[in-house]
Amino acid sequence: MRNAHYRNYDTKKQNIKKKYPQSIFKRPSPGRTIDVYTAEERKLHQEYLKELTDLIFEPDGDFQEFTWEIMSEQDKMIMERKARGRKWHYDYD
Repeated sequence: MRNAHYRNYDTKKQNIKKKYPQSIFKRPSPGRTIDVYTAEERKLHQEYLKELTDLIFEPDGDFQEFTWEIMSEQDKMIMERKARGRKWHYDYD
């Protein structure tokens, strides 16, 4: 069964994707040097990417919750210690 937070994130992502024309999601053939996107399509694609990154980096958002839930306990402990300003003995940076 898929994670509930991931399902919510994916639904929001698909809703964002539906707002834009499918032409901005086409991929050029490998080795093709001709620009296949118009200036308007590039602008729309940048807007789409901005909305998508805002969704991904939303504090306490569904994507953040999903990644936290699939993280190992060891990784969670390391991140919590770093967030509090305490480092492990092997962290020199």
